[in-house]
Amino acid sequence: MVERSFGKFERAFSLPDYVDIQNIKAKYNDGVLTIELPKKKEEKPALEIKVE
Repeated sequence: MVERSFGKFERAFSLPDYVDIQNIKAKYNDGVLTIELPKKKEEKPALEIKVE
């Protein structure tokens, strides 16, 4: 999403469940706000194969 505005501005939105909220990063540079929303690391269950 790209938005540019002059003056006071506010934006609110919901985050999806797969976002790791503990590691969100934001950077403001030259009037541009960049927000990084990393995905949670999925723990894959161990695959068990039975041999008979």
